[in-house]
Amino acid sequence: MQINTTKSNIFISFVFDDGLSSIYDIVFPFFENCGIVGDIALVGSYVNKNGYLNSEQIKELINKGWSLGDHTFTHPDMSRLSLEGLSKEIKLNQSFVKKAFDYEFSYFVFPKSKVRTDHLSLILNKYAYAFTGESRIVSNTPPFKGLLKRTEISIYEIIRFSILRRDFFKELIREISLATFSPNYSWFILFTHNVSKIPSIFDTPWSYFVRFIQQLIEMDIKITSINCILSKSELN
Repeated sequence: MQINTTKSNIFISFVFDDGLSSIYDIVFPFFENCGIVGDIALVGSYVNKNGYLNSEQIKELINKGWSLGDHTFTHPDMSRLSLEGLSKEIKLNQSFVKKAFDYEFSYFVFPKSKVRTDHLSLILNKYAYAFTGESRIVSNTPPFKGLLKRTEISIYEIIRFSILRRDFFKELIREISLATFSPNYSWFILFTHNVSKIPSIFDTPWSYFVRFIQQLIEMDIKITSINCILSKSELN
């Protein structure tokens, strides 16, 4: 299939779950060189712990245009969490980022992609948008036309596709390329955790990640933060 390289109405946001240190050490310099910003689904209690971002790194990322999403304060097992417990998790995380970074979350990312209806109702009373483990975005405001996909990029997905004798990134590029022919705005939200040369099961191999980003740049597709999309500043 020939890739459409004409500038389109496609937008892509990269979300890095939990706030691992590889975001700053590996991804951030690469993104800076490419003129790209990303998003972090932040777990407040993980900040400053070994293997995770420290406060100064997060401040720098925010100053460079990265956005933060609420991912709860302790990353609990959502299937066992009461509404009172979830409300406490959100308040703790909100208070932490406000005090540490003078920052306010604008969206919520479900830990471990586990969604309960009662949780969702509570969250949508606090945030306009919530990102679930499904290929959709849930909102309490009218969604944009052509909101498409929430996709996990990980070694798990790469292996799963390879068993089927398919290349995960080629398939994803193909799907994005097909969307360039649509007259509507399309938005792909791509999630991962760590980006590493020796990835674990839910991480992204660095070589694959670089190849994917370079392909998107060649396609002239806008890569930007969720906050830019939610504010629609990039759509004007």
